[in-house]
Amino acid sequence: MTRRLTVVYSFLFICLVLSGCTRTDSLPQEPEYPTLQPAPGRIVFTSTRDNGSGTIYVVNSDGTGLTRITDPDLYAHYPRWTPGCDKIAFSARDGVYVVNPDGSGLSRLIALPSFALASWSPDGKQIAFSVLDETISRGSNIWVANSDGTDRRQLTYCFISCSFPIWHPGGESIFYLSAENDYTSAPIRTTLDRMSVWGTMHETWLSASETADISYGGVHSISPDGTKFVLVREVDEEEHTDIFTLDIENKEWQRLTDDEAYYDWPAWSPDGQQIVFASYRVPTAPTTRRFPSVAGIWIMNADGSGRFQVVEPEGDNLEPDWCAR
Repeated sequence: MTRRLTVVYSFLFICLVLSGCTRTDSLPQEPEYPTLQPAPGRIVFTSTRDNGSGTIYVVNSDGTGLTRITDPDLYAHYPRWTPGCDKIAFSARDGVYVVNPDGSGLSRLIALPSFALASWSPDGKQIAFSVLDETISRGSNIWVANSDGTDRRQLTYCFISCSFPIWHPGGESIFYLSAENDYTSAPIRTTLDRMSVWGTMHETWLSASETADISYGGVHSISPDGTKFVLVREVDEEEHTDIFTLDIENKEWQRLTDDEAYYDWPAWSPDGQQIVFASYRVPTAPTTRRFPSVAGIWIMNADGSGRFQVVEPEGDNLEPDWCAR
């Protein structure tokens, strides 16, 4: 049932998303919940509806105004709003890009030899990113740069993988996933670690046993008040996934979903009262979990109640991020 999240799995997932793998046989129905009123704002997300490749879209939280802002040939993914909602950073095969919400002003912020997973600092002055490249370091590691891409510096020196950086809203620390095996052939252990923004302090925040069932889109978002994670965990041997919150102070879990749907990539609303997420249906065979299909974008309340479908499941629609305006 469990699966360690390593950079190999992370980039396998990205490749599957970008290649548009879809299966539509024997699909269970979406569960029914009371409709909610979504909080105002705009949601950016990745979609494979255009020729099966990763493309960035923006939509109002009420489902109106769906707009494509990147071309399919960029193979874009993992979009993230700046704190002021004036620009969007995303990853492509040759680095980190920024673009205006209307699709104008596209430019490459950081040139890299592969995909990167980026996270803005709360004040928007810096950007942290993880990248896999043997010419830069031995494995996947986390770097930070100024918001204009200058002054790049490496924060981690992991042998296998340090990835998925998440900046704490307080601005003083970065959470990330670390996968190591003590430079031996021993099984890889994945932990959720925390470090200072200068990389001078590193600590294991969740042990390998506590992170073993965190899924691909698991460690994804910290609440605006800095008190909770929202993430995805595998819950059975068929690799069903559900959304949980995790209290940062006392490390208590709260399960928000419990049904036949599969869930990925949850993120908080700007006011912390709702959660946007990807939900998809897959064939019932356990081996098909790694091939998501017909994924839609949904919103629920922060306690797991209510549902509102923002984006119809046309292709895979994943990796949402929500801004207030």
